[in-house]
Amino acid sequence: MKFCCQIFGWALLLAGCQGPSGFERPAFELVYPEWNIGEYSQATSSDQLYTVIRDSDAPRRGLVRVRLSDRRIEVIDEEATDAKDLIWQKGGHLVYRVGSRLHYRNGREHAQLNLEMERLQGFHWMDQKAQVFYESLSGQSHFACFSPEAEITELASLPVQVVASYASNGLLYLVANDEQGVIFVEMPFCQKDPIRSERLHPAVRTQYAWIGHWNDKLQVIFLNEYTGELIHVDWTPEIRKRVIDGRPGESYRGMDMAVFQDEQNFGLVYLDAWRLELRIAELKNGAWQSQRIPIPGALGFYNQILELKGGVLKASTNSFRTQLGRFEVSNDDLILYYWDLEKGILIENPF
Repeated sequence: MKFCCQIFGWALLLAGCQGPSGFERPAFELVYPEWNIGEYSQATSSDQLYTVIRDSDAPRRGLVRVRLSDRRIEVIDEEATDAKDLIWQKGGHLVYRVGSRLHYRNGREHAQLNLEMERLQGFHWMDQKAQVFYESLSGQSHFACFSPEAEITELASLPVQVVASYASNGLLYLVANDEQGVIFVEMPFCQKDPIRSERLHPAVRTQYAWIGHWNDKLQVIFLNEYTGELIHVDWTPEIRKRVIDGRPGESYRGMDMAVFQDEQNFGLVYLDAWRLELRIAELKNGAWQSQRIPIPGALGFYNQILELKGGVLKASTNSFRTQLGRFEVSNDDLILYYWDLEKGILIENPF
């Protein structure tokens, strides 16, 4: 059961729900605020996402698909109230972890693989075959490849810890940790031996990263765990590193990042873990600019990009605590919001 407080007088102080004086709520939407919803979200289109409803007394629970336009909920796996690490790929392929088992779904097809995993780190579908990267219960990184019938065809351990992965033209591009720091690795799909590797940053580690192409160039973004800075890496053609946001020892910005891009825009939304705030950064005229997205509360988890259209970003985030009014708080929310990239402000739904 979710907790939402509308309390007045001295009871407000006891409940810890006092809001700022003169509170004016910015533009955002709550999706089913009466439920605990929004963890491990995975957007599939501008109007749909997968997520998990954990409330035991909710009329619909487990792994669900939400249609945002009319708030329609379709239950995908009622038993998967503990589903984690959801990853969706085009073509309707979905994987998630329940305990140490991997679940694979495509339409009505549902299969389970007992890979004894602690964390699912990546999933790709290519040429009628799937490849997952995962961390085992012992802490070792592995990959497994399997057929549409969930028959394992390759299984191997890796000398690096995979943090982020990207597939293109039969190749996989990885951001990973090894004993010397953060490394870039290029390898064939479902094969163990790398084609090439490059050191991105020595003597640091990361658990939050993104890798992909923008304007036909490979881009990497990662959180430097030691300094708390968010770092952008590209090749010009040499490796170039720039700080997106954060100051050494004074911040921890870059968890739960979600990247948006089109021909003109490249940026990301992410969690400021020290302040529990949602932030946005954009690359403008060759320089990174960042700011807080002013939704009040403790939020910025499980960020997803739903659409970038006409200079407006449609996105979702999960909130541990949402300040709805001066004396009104809601917890464990799925938040939908719209951000005007040119003006740098929250706006009402323009679509």
